[in-house]
Order: sequence, then C-alpha cells, then structure tokens
Amino acid sequence: MQGSATKQVSPVVSFSGDPWPDYRGPQMCGHSAAKSAPTKWSELKGLAWKTPIPNEGFSSPAITNGLAWMTHADPKGAEQWAIAVDINTGKIIHNIKLFTNTAPEPLGTDGNTYASPSVVSSSGRVFLHFGTYGTAALDAKSGKMLWETQIADPELGYSETMAPTVADGKVLIGTNGGEYGVRGFV
Repeated sequence: MQGSATKQVSPVVSFSGDPWPDYRGPQMCGHSAAKSAPTKWSELKGLAWKTPIPNEGFSSPAITNGLAWMTHADPKGAEQWAIAVDINTGKIIHNIKLFTNTAPEPLGTDGNTYASPSVVSSSGRVFLHFGTYGTAALDAKSGKMLWETQIADPELGYSETMAPTVADGKVLIGTNGGEYGVRGFV
C-alpha cells in the first residue's frame, strides 16, 4: 500500500477487519491468515476503495480500530503528518500535522521521502516516526497527541535507521552515527 514519490494513493483490499500492527503484520512475519485475501488486483479488480493521500510518503500502514494509519510529508520536509483512513470506506478520518521543520536536511537517497518509516500500533496507540524530526504517539481512535520526542541529535551526527517497533511496552527505534566511535543504539 505504498504511493509514488509524488502522490501517495492508498488502495485497500478488503479481506479482514483484523488489526495489522505494523508492516510485518500480526505475527511479525508479513503473512495474513485471511483465507479470502485476493492474490491479484488492479485499478478495476479486487479493490474495495482508493483514496488519494496528500503530499508524499512511503510508510506501510498500521491498521487498528478500523483505521489504516500512515504518514505523509510535504516534498521539502517542512511539515510531517499522520493520516488515518477508514478501512471500510476509504474516508479520511484524521489528518494531523505532527512536526514543522524550519531547516529540513537533504534526503540523501533518491526515491526516499520525509515520511518513509512505517507506523506501528500497540495497546490503543499509534507510533509515528520521522527520523531526526521526531517520534509521536497518538491515541488510535481519537488521534489525540499523547507524547512526542526527538530521539537523536542530528547536530552530533546521529540519525534514525528503522521504523519503530514495540516490545514489552517500549517503543524501539534504531539510531546510528554520532561522534566518539558510537555506531548505533536502540
């Protein structure tokens, strides 16, 4: 369910209302137990709906409480957003600006966007990560901001290297770089 670098479109194949907590799925293996999942789809076949998503983004969705949560950001990286789409209708339920950046860093990789890390959900929350710009937790139903933080200081050469994951009630984000020989931490 990824969009292009210029416009993100979220096609959803309707086969299950089960939660999909991150890009790996409920068993952390990338597979669904749904028996009726289509194996082929196109613009005319197998889609339940299709919704244009603003800006750019390559995040995989997290599905919880009947909503598919994704990220998007403007092409220059000045604003980063969380968006939630109803999995039954495709209607945008929440579109929440999380971070505003006055001096975004260059992306450094062709095809990347300022909204590439995937979303993860756990215990009624969604966690959205935007690298050095910040990480936020939202209530999965209301979209209310629960907390936000910056994990690593880009001024010291650190950057985040992975989408978040949740284990034992903690949000884990890999970080690399930095001074003094530090190559990374979680």
